[in-house]
Amino acid sequence: MSTMNFKALSACCLMLLLLGDGARSLAATVINVRLDGSGDYTTVQEAVDAVPTSNKERVTIRIFSGIYLEKVYIPSNKPYITFKGYGLTTPVISWNDNATTAGSTWATSTVAIDAKNFIARRISFKNTAPPPAAGASGGQAIALRISGDKAAFYNCEFWGAQDTLCDMQGRHYFKSCFIQGSIDFIFGNGQSIYTGCHINSIAKTAGSITAQYRQSTTDVTGFSFVNCNVTGTGSVYLGRAWGSAARVVFSSSVLGSLVNSRGWNDWNNASLDSTVYFGEYNNTGPGADTSKRVSYFYNLSEDEVTSFVDLSFISANDCQDCNKNGLSLLLPVDFIVWIWCGTEKDIGLCIPADNSTESRRYEKASLDKLAYRQSGNLSFRRIHSSLTNTAAMEVSHQQAQESFSLGRRMMELAAFCSPSVRRTDKRPHKAVREDANVPNEARITSCFEVWWV
Repeated sequence: MSTMNFKALSACCLMLLLLGDGARSLAATVINVRLDGSGDYTTVQEAVDAVPTSNKERVTIRIFSGIYLEKVYIPSNKPYITFKGYGLTTPVISWNDNATTAGSTWATSTVAIDAKNFIARRISFKNTAPPPAAGASGGQAIALRISGDKAAFYNCEFWGAQDTLCDMQGRHYFKSCFIQGSIDFIFGNGQSIYTGCHINSIAKTAGSITAQYRQSTTDVTGFSFVNCNVTGTGSVYLGRAWGSAARVVFSSSVLGSLVNSRGWNDWNNASLDSTVYFGEYNNTGPGADTSKRVSYFYNLSEDEVTSFVDLSFISANDCQDCNKNGLSLLLPVDFIVWIWCGTEKDIGLCIPADNSTESRRYEKASLDKLAYRQSGNLSFRRIHSSLTNTAAMEVSHQQAQESFSLGRRMMELAAFCSPSVRRTDKRPHKAVREDANVPNEARITSCFEVWWV
């Protein structure tokens, strides 16, 4: 194996402040993968193998255009890895195992991730195994399995047939992704939000989008689909009960005519009807008619759906887990965050701390240079942090709790993103309305990017 040739991303350095230990600088590490040999490596797995075990800083693996025919595995001892697509076309990681050739469904994954804090941007994950015939066994073929906590996927593609995306375990955020399959093609026991995603069925006859595996009504896992578009072929259920307490909600989404009029399936086990949680709210399109839905589905109210469209569903803004000595309020990169400035406190996204002896805080950004006030009855400050890798406030635990409470009230009262008003670059534009009567589906979830540290 060749000597690793890391490249520092000097424009995107992070300043990491360890509580009580002063400051030290960590340059974001970049590894380039190119099929033509002009990068550091020619395969994605080689780049992953080059990341040190027990890694504690963000490593970006830049994957340039091309089709990478390989299986990739990221073990649990290699956290903080980002796959970032570069080039004119979206890079593809592709393989063709199915449960028959690989010996089990679990082993079919083209890409499998057990590490926490994984991020992917503009990557296509494919399993090209042929779709199974109706009633055939052994056709399961996973394009990607994610079992690590705190993962995020932006503008990614997941291509397959049966069992395309194994959202198995952990808290996950999918933004503006394309997911294609035929049977149970989003499955597992993850705690995940899918927002602005295109979900496409290639089922020839019957099929199911989700097979969620929650086992107890007290578990916090489940899949929430917000502002998604469901298209394709076949007669497809929104979900079926792989787990005895499966939980799936579709809200403010466009459901095509492929959606089976019954909507949901209890896996032919009526005893599950009292424990599964299948919900819908404010969906449109020919498949959104709920008049013939199964009796055990939930036709949710605005109040009931709130917890599924807010980032709190994946505990991304839950201060209860924050370190008692302090925490970071993070303003993520490459988009606009609207912040309530009714008091002197600046509100950001609360990042739960890991159960570790080190409490991470990031360098305080110069908010004055990034902000301006909007006139009107409500006063807002717009923070556009694309000039820095991160911008964060150092605050005490008490201040954080106060800010968090105020921030939640802000979300409830006035700070909404309008998914219908977008520029071509998909960033929020004129995102804040001075109107408290905005439906839940247009809430802040639509314009926040999740960034776990």
